[in-house]
Amino acid sequence: MGENGTLASDMRYFGVSGPLGGYWCNFEPLGFLECATVGTFGGWLPGDAGGRELVPGEVAVMTADGRLESRAPQDIEAPMLEIQDVSWDAFSDFLLSGQMYE
Repeated sequence: MGENGTLASDMRYFGVSGPLGGYWCNFEPLGFLECATVGTFGGWLPGDAGGRELVPGEVAVMTADGRLESRAPQDIEAPMLEIQDVSWDAFSDFLLSGQMYE
């Protein structure tokens, strides 16, 4: 991607196809690792380091039975996940999430 100019494009963060057919959204190590972690194991909480804030207003949430509902972001439960071990399948998901999760 460096040789064909893809990495020089400011539009790359909207997603680009790689030369081997994969799709990429994250190009810096920190963003890659953050998206890999969130996409595989779960997200951040308000008050965490990083300066993130919840979006204002309501967001769409899929219920356990597949319906879409509207909720305030602060009302969405975020269960804590303790990671005991990471299988090779989970590590593969981690790498794929780092590449594509946004």
